[in-house]
Amino acid sequence: MTFKYVVMILVTLLIISPILWMISSSLKPTSDLFAIPPTLLPNPVSLHGYEIALSRPSFVSAIINSVIVAIGSTVITLFLTLHGAYALARVRFFGRAFFAKFILCFYMFPAILLVIPIYMMMTSMHLTNSLFGIMVIHTILNIPFCLWLLRAFFITIPAELEEAAIMDGASILGAFYRIIIPLSKPGIAAVSLFSFIASWSEFLLAYVLVTSNSKKTLPVVLAEEIIGFEMQWSGLLSMSVIVLIPIFFACLIFSKYLVEGLSSGAVKG
Repeated sequence: MTFKYVVMILVTLLIISPILWMISSSLKPTSDLFAIPPTLLPNPVSLHGYEIALSRPSFVSAIINSVIVAIGSTVITLFLTLHGAYALARVRFFGRAFFAKFILCFYMFPAILLVIPIYMMMTSMHLTNSLFGIMVIHTILNIPFCLWLLRAFFITIPAELEEAAIMDGASILGAFYRIIIPLSKPGIAAVSLFSFIASWSEFLLAYVLVTSNSKKTLPVVLAEEIIGFEMQWSGLLSMSVIVLIPIFFACLIFSKYLVEGLSSGAVKG
């Protein structure tokens, strides 16, 4: 057991070391970023990088855009997958098992293969260069996995609970909203967190579909900071830390439900 714990600690440190280095470097003066030998802790602590990041209108605008896109796509994904997963878990129809497995296959395609058809489709619908267009694409990409996960979670809930509610006079939708939804909080939290993180950090399609500076999201703005002959490393590191803050707090708040929801889907899926 001691050996296992040592290995787990070393692996954990290996995983989080780049994040800790980034946070520490964002608080260092610019002159100390490439000091030899390097210092682990900032001395003195400097907030110059955060001043640079928050003083740029493009970055502040990108934060607002990413919040709108991530929350919007999460809400739409959750609404669609809740009803679709419930239908796959409860409604009996021909080819239900095949359809449930087939829809997960769409999640296997890498985004780079879908760039051209997605761009042509969004152009024909006049949805390029718009936050709503990015929101729609993120929703489409997130639905297969979220649908599969929620379906697996709904299967773990006994159908007798809904039958008892229907016998007491509730409709099918009434039993769904009053019985199934409250019991599905872990699955809903897992799906919501997955959808939010996937939309918040998606770069490729947002980069292709949006050309206006006022509608770019955070990953695109961060990528543009790297392109050039001169880079403000303090500002770039500070921007990266700010981007991680919503994901960190979301995982911290929903970690309990996330583990339960993912484990239930893994066992019953």
